Amino acid sequence: MVYKYALPLMYKPGTSFAYSPGNDLAGKAIEAATYKILAEFMRENVCEPLGLNEDASFFARKKPGMKDRIAGLNLVSDEPGMSAVDASALDPMAQVTDYFGGAGLYISADAYYAFLCYIPARLQAPRPRLVQRALPPTTRRCRRTSPQQPLWGLFSTSGVSVFEDPARGPQDMVACRSHS
Repeated sequence: MVYKYALPLMYKPGTSFAYSPGNDLAGKAIEAATYKILAEFMRENVCEPLGLNEDASFFARKKPGMKDRIAGLNLVSDEPGMSAVDASALDPMAQVTDYFGGAGLYISADAYYAFLCYIPARLQAPRPRLVQRALPPTTRRCRRTSPQQPLWGLFSTSGVSVFEDPARGPQDMVACRSHS
C-alpha cells in the first residue's frame, strides 16, 4: 500500500479537493507506533472491549458468517428497464491484501450502531479514551438482541453503507437514542 501512494500531489494543498490516502496512512502510523498490524490493534482496542469481535473483519470475504452477506457492488444502468448492473468485478476492496485505516473494515449495522452509541458516552468522561474494558450501560442497551442477523455494511471514516432489512425498521435506533 505504501508504494501505491508514493505519487506526487495532483495540486497544491488547499487549492482543490480529492479523496486522499490520509486515513489509510493513519492506519499504517498506528501499526508503526504499536508494532501490531491494524487488525490486531482494532481487535484488542475496539472490538473486544465493545464485544464486536464476531461482527467485524478487514477480510469479510474470508470469514464464515460474513462472506455470504456482503452486498454486491452495482452500477446504475442507462439501459431502459434495467435499474442496476452487477459490478462485482470492479469492487475496489475485493483484491485488497493490506489493512486500510480509511476503508476496509466490514462491520454489521448493529455493531456499528453500538460503536456509535459508545462514542458520546466516552466523550463525557474527563479524559476520553476509546479503549476501556468497563463499558458504560448505554453501550449495552444500544446493542440489539434480535435473533435476525443484519446484513453487512462497510465501515469507513466517511460513513457507513448499511444494507439492512427494511422490514425491521428504526425502532431499535430510536430506543437507543432515548438511553444516550
